[in-house]
Amino acid sequence: MSSAVLGSTVEQTAQSLCGRLVPELKPFPPQALWRRVLNTAKLLRYCLRALEHSLSHIGGERRQSLIPSAAELDFQRLRSDLDQLSINDIIARGLHEFLQDAQAVVGSLAGHVRAKLLQTGAEM
Repeated sequence: MSSAVLGSTVEQTAQSLCGRLVPELKPFPPQALWRRVLNTAKLLRYCLRALEHSLSHIGGERRQSLIPSAAELDFQRLRSDLDQLSINDIIARGLHEFLQDAQAVVGSLAGHVRAKLLQTGAEM
């Protein structure tokens, strides 16, 4: 996995998957940049789907009240963009800008959800 996404090392992968460093884990040669960019976008899309699934379990019937409409619209727009994204789109837009925009949307959503859960935590 560390050779297939951007910014990941064998040590980070082992720590994430096993909770510790794994001396037997050897790095593969890095894949081509275009492949790592595409895999990073796929991983982000997977994480966003998992986030949406988790929010539906946390909020249950009240899911609409957990996510303010502006944050939900940004989140849905990001998911839609990722579903239709190609490597050329990422490169044309700029890799740094793409990742920065995605991080801003997820951070905004997290802030809104955190605020709503802390306000309504006693009711859950």
